[in-house]
Amino acid sequence: MVEIIPFQSSWPAEFRLIASRLRQGLGDLALRIDHIGSTSVPNLAAKDVIDIQITVASLSQELLQAMSDLGYSKDAGLRRDHPPAGLGGDEAIGKSGISMRRRDSGARTPTSG
Repeated sequence: MVEIIPFQSSWPAEFRLIASRLRQGLGDLALRIDHIGSTSVPNLAAKDVIDIQITVASLSQELLQAMSDLGYSKDAGLRRDHPPAGLGGDEAIGKSGISMRRRDSGARTPTSG
């Protein structure tokens, strides 16, 4: 069962901490690191999951290794995720949890639509 909880004022800071670790570990491999999903909307009740989207130029072996070094793994069953607004499609690395509470992060390459 999915539990929706009231907005937590800690969610933006949690994102910034995770994003900082991702930025440090990925460097220039990450073109953007964005807080997405319902926890990114102030005052909105949401699942207690920090969703993060990492935009990359390519899903290279270097990126896969950097993500692995950060504790993430490629999800063999995840091939595509929904594309960002205005883009025609994308590819996704996958999602993995870190820490005690679930945080979902995905890396994708945007393609022109």
